[in-house]
Amino acid sequence: MKIIILNKISKLSKYIILSALFFITNISRVEAIIALSPISGVPTKSINDVLDDIIKWVLGFGLMIAVTFLVWGGINYVASSGDATKTENAKKIVKYSLLGIIVIGFSYAAIVMLDIIFS
Repeated sequence: MKIIILNKISKLSKYIILSALFFITNISRVEAIIALSPISGVPTKSINDVLDDIIKWVLGFGLMIAVTFLVWGGINYVASSGDATKTENAKKIVKYSLLGIIVIGFSYAAIVMLDIIFS
């Protein structure tokens, strides 16, 4: 059951990456659409601000998922009641969720550094 869920998550992440690449390659078209259709009275954002908001939202959502898996792994570890296979599975869940939290933290730090460098 857990393997099926992890496979679905990995497939979902592939779709998210492909969607992000598609969006990034079509930024000029999006900028043209935004520039052609200003609405009076509505504050406008640059495409960089919009991308920054999207990236921060995605990283926050990923962090929320990683913390949820960390808690779930901890509950499974406590509930394993000495069963070796359940304990090992719970340890893997905790290990990979901590790794995910670290990767998300470094990703956010890299985005902030690049924002400082290029702005």
